[in-house]
Amino acid sequence: MARFTGSDELRGAEFVDANLRDARFVGADLSGVVMRGVELRGTDATSTR
Repeated sequence: MARFTGSDELRGAEFVDANLRDARFVGADLSGVVMRGVELRGTDATSTR
């Protein structure tokens, strides 16, 4: 499994036809994220902020 950390700059990245099934975003800032044509079945999101 690929792993991205704070040292990996993904700001402004575009994911086209990417399969992120079962991916985990831990401590990630998803502010301003735009999602179009996205399947979110079974999604679990919590915030401590």
